[in-house]
Amino acid sequence: GPVVIDDQRALLDAALADGGIALLTQVTYGPMVDCGWLVRVLPDVIGTRLDLHVVFARRDRQPARVRAFVDAVVEAFA
Repeated sequence: GPVVIDDQRALLDAALADGGIALLTQVTYGPMVDCGWLVRVLPDVIGTRLDLHVVFARRDRQPARVRAFVDAVVEAFA
């Protein structure tokens, strides 16, 4: 029967073990498609879009590492 997994890594592991079709984020599956371990099926079907929020305290003097993290997240998921 169907399996419900709410962890991207566990879902990826199941797909790699011939566990069927998995709905994964591109960040998760991209390298596996690039090296030929996974094949995209139903490329015209788009899964659920998830919004990502980065929440942090607003300060006059924000630490550079916080700004760097926010910028990296925005770039990775834009």
